[in-house]
Amino acid sequence: MSSRLIGVLGVDFTSAPGAKKPIVLARAVLEGRSDRMPATSRLKLLGFERFSDWLAFERFLHAPWTDRQAYDPSVVVGGFDFPFGLPKDLLKAWQWDRLDYRQIAMKFACKDRSYWVAALKRFCEPRPVGHKFAHRACDGPAGSSPSMKWVNPPVVFMYREGFKRLIDAGWHLPGFEAPLDIEAASDVAGSPDVEAALDVAAPPEVDMPVALEAYPGHLARALIGKLSYKSDSVPNDPKRLEIRSAMLGALAARLPFELIVDQIDTDLMLEDGRGDVIDAWLCAIQAAWAAMKGPPCWGADEDADPQEGWIASIDLVNTLKPKA
Repeated sequence: MSSRLIGVLGVDFTSAPGAKKPIVLARAVLEGRSDRMPATSRLKLLGFERFSDWLAFERFLHAPWTDRQAYDPSVVVGGFDFPFGLPKDLLKAWQWDRLDYRQIAMKFACKDRSYWVAALKRFCEPRPVGHKFAHRACDGPAGSSPSMKWVNPPVVFMYREGFKRLIDAGWHLPGFEAPLDIEAASDVAGSPDVEAALDVAAPPEVDMPVALEAYPGHLARALIGKLSYKSDSVPNDPKRLEIRSAMLGALAARLPFELIVDQIDTDLMLEDGRGDVIDAWLCAIQAAWAAMKGPPCWGADEDADPQEGWIASIDLVNTLKPKA
């Protein structure tokens, strides 16, 4: 039975890309198969790409799927590993809580890093120990770092550099914007049912690429617990390589849909001790799960905050098959 494709992207981000620490993209296609019962889907990894400067990354954002000879997806969905919003308490303190997401992003982009570090420190100073940073509502369920942190990791500057570029490039941002006016070609679009969601044989046609906030750490912890699988300072650690191998094995065995990954890409994920490559793949997997749910919300809760944002596919861990 023929199936239409969904283009799936996963982006491991950095706020200061360079040759030693590029932005890493995982490119994949999601194909629904309804010729089997129960319906299954396959996510095929096509490869990894790297962007060492902003110009290269911006070119990608403005044309995320240029080669349509081999694969011509009807929609492109990307999972990006950076925050799409700032905590509500911080916005209220700065009197930004009446601004929309575009105004907030552009306002934050107008000043340099040193200005914002000083402003964030002023916000934190009077707050009690253990509660210095404000959190978004979505940070707790995901276990993610506060999006206002400026060090270890500097996620607030990932927000600053990443989100404004998505806006400039014209990506659709579910949860922030009104749903696109789409007639879904599949009866299961938007369905929370696992078996229904897995049948993506007829995804809708969507002209705009869809951008979702992803957080690979949430899926990684569901698979390997709190074990460390990556390190910038000690990238050549045999123990962490074993853990990355175990994670890939768990992904193949426990996800509710099939993964197709060749040996070359498997080796890239194993050999990258900094974890950027495997994180990009985890982001793509999270984007694929959201893509199966489809429009209008792409998995976003109805009460997703249009300023703070939301993190995609947190519920994916609830569908993991039991450990063998």
